[in-house]
Amino acid sequence: MKLAEAMGRLVLSGRELTRLAGFTLRVTDMIQVLNDLHAGKYTRTMIQSDSPTTNHTGTIEYKDHVIEFQNVPLMTPNGDVLVPSLSFKLVKPARSKLFYIPQRPYLTLGSLRDQILYPNTADDSTDDADLLGLLQLVQLEYLADGTSEILFIL
Repeated sequence: MKLAEAMGRLVLSGRELTRLAGFTLRVTDMIQVLNDLHAGKYTRTMIQSDSPTTNHTGTIEYKDHVIEFQNVPLMTPNGDVLVPSLSFKLVKPARSKLFYIPQRPYLTLGSLRDQILYPNTADDSTDDADLLGLLQLVQLEYLADGTSEILFIL
C-alpha cells in the first residue's frame, strides 16, 4: 500500500517538475530577449522607417460629445495595415438615454417585477400590460404564465 502511494507521489512530482521546466524556459527566453534589447541587437525588420504607414499625421478636433474618425488606417504595432481607410462616428447620448451594464449581473431583492423595473421602484406608475409587453419583446413571456419555476408577482 505504501509503495502505491509513493509511486503516485512520484508521478505527480514528475508532472510538477515538467511544468516547472516549462516556466523556467519561458523566463530564460524572456531574459535573453531583454538582454538583446539592452545590447541593441533587436531591430524591427517588418517595416521600413520611411514607410508611408509610419506617418502618424492627422488633426484632432474637440467637438461636443462626438468622437469621429475619417479615413484612418488601422494598423498593427509593427505596421501591417489591417484596414486602409476606416471612418466612423461615436456620439455620446444624453444622460437620460445612458444606462451602464455591470460586468457582473446585479439582481435586486424582490420579485421578477422588481428586476424588470430596476432602477425604478414599484411605486412608479407601470401597469402589468406594459411589463408583459416588455417580456414579450425579449421573448420571456413564459416567465409570467405561472407555470415556470420563477415567481412573477404582478
